[in-house]
Amino acid sequence: MHRTPAGRGEDHLMDEPSLLISRYCDNDLSAADRDRLIAWLREDDQHAYRLARELLLHSRLQDLLQQQEMQSLAWVEALDAAPGPGDPKAGWPVVGKRRWVSRLAVLAACLALAVGVGYWFKPPAVVAQVSRIAGAAVTSRGEKLAVGDLLVPGERLRIDRGVVLLTFECGAQVLVEAPAVFVPEHAMACTLERGGASAQVPTQAIGFTLSTPLARITDLGTEFRLRWLDESRFDLHVFDGLVEVGLNRRFKHALDAPLTISEGRSIRFDAETGELQTLDFEESLRPTF
Repeated sequence: MHRTPAGRGEDHLMDEPSLLISRYCDNDLSAADRDRLIAWLREDDQHAYRLARELLLHSRLQDLLQQQEMQSLAWVEALDAAPGPGDPKAGWPVVGKRRWVSRLAVLAACLALAVGVGYWFKPPAVVAQVSRIAGAAVTSRGEKLAVGDLLVPGERLRIDRGVVLLTFECGAQVLVEAPAVFVPEHAMACTLERGGASAQVPTQAIGFTLSTPLARITDLGTEFRLRWLDESRFDLHVFDGLVEVGLNRRFKHALDAPLTISEGRSIRFDAETGELQTLDFEESLRPTF
């Protein structure tokens, strides 16, 4: 989104949160704007959810407009090279060529926009967006992951170094720690195939799940951190709220019922022996989102 100078004259038509989000998307926040935006986000969990959705929509719109611009340019180049009005071989008046090319280019742009608008209002097949990267990460197609990238269901990510912060459409944030393999399944679920992950889940996203080959962690309104130790053991630290742990049924010592872990507790679970060990809780392990 690019705001023209005249656009600032229209700012009075927007409510303050919309104005702040718009300026944030345009990288046009002043220090005072930043402080007001942070204060607004802290007022209600729903505000963070709204910001995440508008950032996703803004990114999709930018991609759509860029695609339409490229398609319109291709139309112009093709029409300019093809016989038509103004080409003596076509028997049309020479003075009409540029005029007809311009008119057809405008028509092509309008058609592309009409198709794009129809596409735009379909439910987006996007479940999360990359909010921060400190390290190196690639997709299953070998593409380097970058801030702002949109992720579709089943998009496998390999984080080789550092951390990657993902914001899900539901408002949940997941910080994935290398070395890790991570898959966003849908707006309310993800899979950690190996490595570590921390989740911060707002009220509207209660029920968000993090699955691993060992267990399924269901959020009940919390902030937690999970780390694989080896093929059969993991550590779980709960900083806020509650989580529900259901062990994978392929293990002989699977729990008969899900285990609920409350805030301020840390556990280590051995899936092979069924041993549950209580660890000293360390607030210093709380991640920074």
